[in-house]
Amino acid sequence: MKYTELEDYLNEKISQGLVKIDLNLALDDTLGQDLYVIKTKETYEFFEEADADAMINKVRCSQEFAGVEKKFKQGKVNKAGEIIRDDAWYVVAKLLK
Repeated sequence: MKYTELEDYLNEKISQGLVKIDLNLALDDTLGQDLYVIKTKETYEFFEEADADAMINKVRCSQEFAGVEKKFKQGKVNKAGEIIRDDAWYVVAKLLK
């Protein structure tokens, strides 16, 4: 994927729950010095485990699949009993572009 196509890609992924992305870029000398995204590590946040599992299945079916993991992060409640942060599942997808 060309670096110039990144904005559209990110807009699509943000709507799916993307909260963080790490990119590896490479310079291609043969095609006019263009920057290409060669690897991504994308972190998605979900508040339902079923949504996280659906994303894992979607990533595993992708031809760009390099690895995926799911983590649970317990929410926080203050002393007054108010919820500060909800329970969340994080899916970290590693993709080769």
